[in-house]
Amino acid sequence: MLRFFVFLLWVSPCVLTKATGRCQGEVCDVKTWHNVSCRTDDDCNQTHAVCDQHLCRCEAGYFYTTPYDICSGTCSTGELQDSFTEYPDSALRRHYLDRQDGLSLEDCKGRCLTDTRCLTFDFRVIEGQCRLHAVTSRGSPSHWYPKTSTGWTHYQRTCNSTLATHHTWYNSLCNTKVDCPDPNSDCLSHRCLCRSGFKFIETEKECVVASVWHNVSCRTDDDCNQTHAVCYQHLCRCEAGYFYTTPYDICSGTCSTGELQDSFTEYPDSALRRHYLDRRDGLSLEDCKGRCQDDKRCLTFDFRVIEGQCRLHNVTSYESPSYWYPKTSTGWTHYQRTCKSTLGSPDDWYNSLCNTIVDCRDTNSDCLSHRCLCRSGFKFNETEKKCVVTSVWHNVSCRTDDDCNQTHAVCYQHLCRCEAGFFYTTPYDICSGTCSTGELQDSFTEYPDSALRRHYLDRRDGLSLEDCKGRCQTNKRCLTFDFRVIEDQCRLHNVTSYESPSDWYPKTSKGWTHYQRTCKSTLGSPDDWYNSLCNTKEDCRDPNSDCLSHRCLCRSGFKFIETEKECVVARSCLDWQDKGAKSGVYTIQLIASSKPRSVWCDMDTAGGGWTVIHRRRDFSVDFNRNWTEYVNGFGDISGDYWLGLSAIHEQIRYKSWSLRVDIVDGSGERRYAQYGWFRLDGPEYNYKLSWYWYWGDAGDDLTPSYDKEFSTYDRDPTGCVRARHSAWWYPDDCGRTYLNSPSASGNVWGDYSNLQFSEMKLRPYESTLGLTPAP
Repeated sequence: MLRFFVFLLWVSPCVLTKATGRCQGEVCDVKTWHNVSCRTDDDCNQTHAVCDQHLCRCEAGYFYTTPYDICSGTCSTGELQDSFTEYPDSALRRHYLDRQDGLSLEDCKGRCLTDTRCLTFDFRVIEGQCRLHAVTSRGSPSHWYPKTSTGWTHYQRTCNSTLATHHTWYNSLCNTKVDCPDPNSDCLSHRCLCRSGFKFIETEKECVVASVWHNVSCRTDDDCNQTHAVCYQHLCRCEAGYFYTTPYDICSGTCSTGELQDSFTEYPDSALRRHYLDRRDGLSLEDCKGRCQDDKRCLTFDFRVIEGQCRLHNVTSYESPSYWYPKTSTGWTHYQRTCKSTLGSPDDWYNSLCNTIVDCRDTNSDCLSHRCLCRSGFKFNETEKKCVVTSVWHNVSCRTDDDCNQTHAVCYQHLCRCEAGFFYTTPYDICSGTCSTGELQDSFTEYPDSALRRHYLDRRDGLSLEDCKGRCQTNKRCLTFDFRVIEDQCRLHNVTSYESPSDWYPKTSKGWTHYQRTCKSTLGSPDDWYNSLCNTKEDCRDPNSDCLSHRCLCRSGFKFIETEKECVVARSCLDWQDKGAKSGVYTIQLIASSKPRSVWCDMDTAGGGWTVIHRRRDFSVDFNRNWTEYVNGFGDISGDYWLGLSAIHEQIRYKSWSLRVDIVDGSGERRYAQYGWFRLDGPEYNYKLSWYWYWGDAGDDLTPSYDKEFSTYDRDPTGCVRARHSAWWYPDDCGRTYLNSPSASGNVWGDYSNLQFSEMKLRPYESTLGLTPAP
C-alpha cells in the first residue's frame, strides 16, 4: 500500500493544497468555469463572473486572468495577453484611443494588440467600424452600454499573472489578505496593494507610512496627491466640505458627532450664506470658535474680523453647494471641523473609515465617501451589527428619532415622518432632498403647529382644507402649503422649509398645519439617471456625479448636459453664466486640449460671461517673468494674475472670440477697448496677435501690436522689454501700450498712463460653447 501512494505522488506534478487552494508544481489541472454554458450567474460560481448570453465570462471591466482562472480588477501592461473576452451587442461610447472605419475585425484587433495602452476595443461589421479604448467598462460606467448596442461587439484583453511571492508581491494576484506578505498590505480587487495610510517603495519592496500632505506648500492640486485634497492659497487642504481625518491623513465625506475634533481647517475669503445655527456680532475669533466647539451640531463656522461677525452652521459646503461662495467672500474665513476616526473592525465597522469595499465587513455594505455604510435597500441594525433589508417606517409609531431608523426621518408628534423640507419618496420609502415637477404626487406629509412665514405663491382666506389642498395640487410650482382652521387661512409656497430655514417656525405656529408634497421617483438608469433617486454614489452612472440628498447630481465644478446625458466641465464662463453663476473662480475645460483649468469669471461687466486672462489691481504679484512663466501662467486668480499664453491659445483657437480691455487711469477714470474676432497663434509663431475690428472709449491702441510676437526679457528680439520693463506684443518702435510693468506708473494704454487697474478678458460670440468635449 505504501508503494502505491508513493507511485501516486510521483505521477502527480501538482495538487491543490487544502489550506490555500494554490497549485504546487508547474501545471494544475483545475476545472475551469470560463466560457462554460450557463443559465444564470449562479452557474458560473466565480467572483465577478456572470452568465452573458449563456456563457460564463468575467463581468465586463474585469480581466479574465490565467493561469488561476479568476476575474481580476487590474492588469499591468506587461501582463496583457493577445486574446480577448467578447461581449456582444455592447460598446463603450467615449474614451477613444483611435477611431477607424473600413477595417476588418482582425485589423481592428491587431491595432489594439500593437498599442500598449489599449485595454478594450469595439467593432461593428457594418462599415467595419473600429474603436480602441484605454479604459474598461468598469473604468467608465456612464459610457458603457451593455446588451443595447445592436451590431457592436465589445472586446476586452485577457491577462496572465502570478500569485504574490516575497520578492515580487506588489500588484500581483491574490485571493485573500494571506497571499500578500507585507503586514501593511491587503488583497484589493484580487491584487496585493498597500493599505490606507501606506505607500509602496520600489527599492524596499514594502509598504511604508505615507508622507504627510496636509498643510504642506503647493502650487497646484497635483502637488497634494490625495483624494479630495486641493491646493488652496498655496497650502494642501481637504476640499471644502470634506473632513481632514486623522490618524490616516485622509479627506472623509462624513464625520460622526463623537469623532469631531476641536481643530479646524481654514478657507480664507469663503463663506456659507445660509443654514445658520447661530448668528452673533461683536465676538472674537476664539469666542466664535468656542461656540462651535460647544455645540455638537456645529460642523462649520464663518468669521469676519470686521464687527466680529460669527455664523455657525450644521452643514458643510458639500451639503449646501448653492449657498457656498469660495474665494469670493472678501474678509470672511470659513472654518470646518476636523475628524478623528479608525478603520473598521468586525465589532465596530459601521460608519468607520475605509478605502475600498474590502475594509467593510458586511456583505451588504460598501465603502462610500471613505465610510463603511449599508448599500441601497439595506439599513444598519445596531444590535445585530449588520445591514438588514429596510422595512417600512413611514407613519409608524415612535418615541424618539432613533425609532424611525431612516436618513432624514424624525419622530414628529409620535409618528415617523421625513424631516420637514425632505420629500417622502415612493416606492423606495426614503426621504429625498429634491423632487422634480413631474414626480410630485397629490398626497402630503403633515406637520402640525408649524408654518412657513414667507415665499407665498398665493394667500387666500375663507377656503376649506380641501380647497386649499386642491389649489396646491393644480399649481405645478406649489411644493408646500400652510392651513389654519381659524378664518380658513390658506398659504401656498414654492419652497420647502429646508430651502428657507430662517422663515420656518416648527411646532410654534399654533393652529397652523404645514403640508409638504410627496414624491414618486425611480433609481437612475444609463439613459435617465440625472436627478433620479439614489442611496449611494454607486447608483449614479456618471463618474462626475454624486448622490446628494438622495439624488444623482453633478459634482461641484460640473454641469449636466441634456443631449449628452452626462456631467461635463463648462467650456467657458459664458456657460457658467447660463446657470446663474456669479463673478468668481470656476473650472472650465479648455476647448482645444480638454484640460480643466480654474479661471476667474466676470459675470458683471458688459453682460458678463467673460474669462479673465490678465489682471493688475494691487501689484502684489511680480510680472517680471520669463518666457516659460508667461506661457504657463502665474499669479493669484482672485488678484493680480496672468492666465498663460498656452491656455489662451488652447481656449480660443477653434471659436470666434471677443477681447475686452478695461483700464482705470491715474485720475480714476474707467475706460474700455473691445476687439472682435480676436486670435492668438500657437507657440510655433510665438503667440502672434490679431483681430478684425475695434470699438470702445479707451482708444484703439492695440493696433500697432497687430501680427506681432509676444516678447519677454529672455526673448526680446526688439529690445522693447528691456526698454519698457514689460512683457508684451511689441511693434518695431516699441509703441505706447503695455500692461505688464512692475508698477502702476509703468503701465500705459495709449494716451492713458499710470494705470491703477487693468483687466483683459475673453468671451465667445456664441451664446454657449455647447459644453461638449472637443473632437
